[in-house]
Formats: sequence, C-alpha cells, structure tokens
Amino acid sequence: MDSLFDDVQAARAASLSFQEGDGRAGRKDECVEQLVCGIDVGTSAVRALVCTLAGEVRASGTCALAPVRVDGLRREQDAEDWWRAVRVALNQAVADIPAAALSAVCVDATSGTFVPVDRSLRPLGPGLMYNDGRAAGYAERIDAVAGAFCERHGYRFKDDFSLAKLLWLQERDRAFPQVHCALHQSDFVVARLAGEILATDWSNALKSGADLYEARWADFIARDLGFEVSKLPPRIVAPGTVIGAVCGRAAAETGLAPGTAIVAGVSDGTASLFASGAAEAGDFNTALGSTVSIRGIAPQRIRDPKGVLYAHRHPDGHWLPGAASNAGCAGLNREFAPDAAHRASVLAELDRAAARFLPTNVLAYPLGDATAERFPFKKSGIAAFVAGRPRERGERFAAFLQGIAFVERWCYDEIAALGAPVRRVFSTGGGSRSALWCRVRADVLRRPLCLPLQAETAFGAAILAAAPQVGGLAAASRAMARQREAIEPGAAAYEETYRRFREECAGRWGV
Repeated sequence: MDSLFDDVQAARAASLSFQEGDGRAGRKDECVEQLVCGIDVGTSAVRALVCTLAGEVRASGTCALAPVRVDGLRREQDAEDWWRAVRVALNQAVADIPAAALSAVCVDATSGTFVPVDRSLRPLGPGLMYNDGRAAGYAERIDAVAGAFCERHGYRFKDDFSLAKLLWLQERDRAFPQVHCALHQSDFVVARLAGEILATDWSNALKSGADLYEARWADFIARDLGFEVSKLPPRIVAPGTVIGAVCGRAAAETGLAPGTAIVAGVSDGTASLFASGAAEAGDFNTALGSTVSIRGIAPQRIRDPKGVLYAHRHPDGHWLPGAASNAGCAGLNREFAPDAAHRASVLAELDRAAARFLPTNVLAYPLGDATAERFPFKKSGIAAFVAGRPRERGERFAAFLQGIAFVERWCYDEIAALGAPVRRVFSTGGGSRSALWCRVRADVLRRPLCLPLQAETAFGAAILAAAPQVGGLAAASRAMARQREAIEPGAAAYEETYRRFREECAGRWGV
C-alpha cells in the first residue's frame, strides 16, 4: 500500500475516533466495508459514485451544471458552479454511507479546462473550457520553440490546449498579475477539497506543457515563452498517487469525513478508458458520446508524424495513445432527436426502423455543425455529407449509424498503421446503449466489442481512488471492472461499403 495513504488513514482514524453525534461515523469495533469515491466533472453535470474495492456501486449522486457560455470563439463556465455541483453530488452519494467506510476520493475532469485563482482559491475569472478557441494562432508560436519537446513527446500543441490559452491570458488579461495559480478543472476541485493547492496529475497537465518523462514543467515554457511557471501547480505526479486529505471545511460542505485520502486523478477521456476495463497493452476504448473519442494502452509511445494522435502516460509505465473525431452522437442527435426529453424513445424507435436497411448503400459522414475534422484525418473547411438517396427516415438513420462506425474503423486503421497493436476494443458512452449499433460496430471493426458492466466515467475515477490500496492501477482494474457482454463480429458484410465510404471521402476532401 501507498505509504502516504497509510499516513492519511492513520490521521483520519484519529479524527473519526473523536467525532461525536455523527450517526455516520460508526463504532470503532464494527467491521466496515471499505469504499472509494470517484467524481466526474463533466461539461453538463457532476457525477459521484461510491464503490467497493470489488467494483460494486453502493451509492451515487448527480448535479447539473449551468450551460457553457458561448461568445464567438469563447467557451466559459463558472468555476464556483463546479464546486457547488460537486458538493451537491457528494452529499447525495455519501448520505447513507458510514463515514469510516469511505477511505479515498479521486476526481476526473475535462482535459484542457482551467481557471485562474487567487491565494484564497477564489476564481479570478471564468473557467476556460477545453474547446475555448480564443487563443487562435498561439499553438504555432508554442510549436516554434518547442520542437525538441514535441519530437520527444510525439505531439504538437493546439490552439485549444491550456498552454495556448494561458499565454493568451498573460498577454491579454489585465488581471493576470493577480493570479496566484492557474488550476486545471480537477485541480480546482481537489484544492477546494483539501483547502490548499496540492499537485496536478500528468494527465491533466499534458496540455499545459508537462514533461511526461520527468514529471515537471517543460523548460521552454519560461525560457522561450516567458510564461511564469510559478503560476502553475507546484508538483506534477502520477495519476493514482495519494496527494493529500479532505480538510474540515470541505468535509462539512460535502459529507465526506475529514482526513479522507485524496488521490490524483486524470482527464475524463483517460478515466473513461479505465472504467471500460481496458488494462493491458493492446486494449482500446471508444467513448461514443458527442464525439468518437478513442484511447488505448500501448507498450511504447506511438509517433504520429501529423501530430494528431498523442499519448498520455500510464501510471504503470505504459503509454495511452488517443485522439477524437468530431463525428459522433452530437450530429446524430441534432439530426434525429434534438429534444433531450424524448431522445431515448425516439432513438429506440429509429433503431427498429433502421435494422432492415443495414448495411445501406447510402453513405454519411455525420459531423453535425462542425466544419473541421481532427481524426482519423485533420482537415478544416469541410461539412457533413449524405451521399445517396435514403428511401425513408429509417434508412437515413441507418446511414448515420453505419457512417459513425466507419469513422471508428478508420480511426483504428490509422492507429494500427502507426504501430499500436489493437487487441481488444471496449466501448463506453451513450452510443453503447444501442444493441443494434454495437452489433454494426463489431461487424464493421471486425473485432469483438467488449461492453463493461459499469461504463460511467466516474467509475474510472473510483478505480484510481482504489489503486493505492490494492497494489496499483492494473490490480484495481482487474478487481473492479466487469464485462457485461462481448459482441463477436459476424460476416464481413460491410467491407465493400466501407471501401466506398473511404473513396467518397477521398473524392470530396482528398484524404
């Protein structure tokens, strides 16, 4: 077990032994089931899951977030709303949990989102979201001085990376000199839980210029860009590291016990990978939500000459290559089920209508309102298309299901071509709820599609919370993740249509 975890738990036990009048504290001689809590701070809501070390969910809590504010290229949220939603979700989740049972908590959040704070951990402005585009052109400046770093790490910076937006703030925001620290979204929640800034993890810090080999901020940030590294979190640690404990004030606000261990988290995409049950080199997960987001485990870092596929570092020494397409459920929902209140029933009915048309000769690339693609190719100035004339709405829907499956296949073809072995494909996200779509995807991928029993991103954070207690992330994943079903591919019914799909894209976009 982690030595800091042992120290935190000893202090926590002493704190609990002095608590009186708390019906959740329990008796010292009770045999209490050990539990951990994972917190997922998403774009639209916060989710908290309380789980056993065997992966059984004991309780949960959810709280919606205010919508992201959109103003031109800007995408912002109120960081205080993040903390409000975390408090509500945690209070729901731990209401009936004995305080002595919950030993550790871990937070995941959106990658590239951050907020500047003062010394009292008060936000000095809005949270800048992962897809905020105000720093247009800044990535080119960063890449111009970070050549050796980019070559070593195998990726180039993008305008929506947090480092680009931090440079924008330093140059454009008059309040920047008052900034004590720029905290990634998960770091902000952790700082509020601990009552102080502790550390950041190298997953969330990747887009801010973390050296993943040496767990420190890259030299070029201060030397060549003139950014004050003192305004970044003081330490970079491996996900799954115990970094501190819940303070008394946060305990009173959240329902957690004071002294509960805080474990360093990851970005939401990486948490989704861990939630899927992917644990060995060659395991990949497709998170099929608003977009097609893919991440997997590779024994070595994968070099992508185009700089599109980039790799996080696995706590146990592997690498986590991943990328995302702009195709996905956002475009599908926009076209067929824009009303969220009735979306599930509408999509279920369309599944039934689409089944008889698959595979279809109608070809579709469902980008929604996006005008660019990130992966399996990088290109701007493009738009979604439907080639062919659907006979009815059910066939048009079938073309969308098939088209997104083709994009997923194309992504894995590119990953394999770059040298990453793809052994198993897991699937999480809302799209995985459709049995028809999962069958189509397995047939298109020509690989088994593994569906986890617990697919929530917060479950991945819970697995990380358990890691220090059970001997590491791989051991926690083996102990907690369970598979609901593995869908084997059927006949190769989609190969010719997939070939035509690729030809259609090449003819339209030269890719």
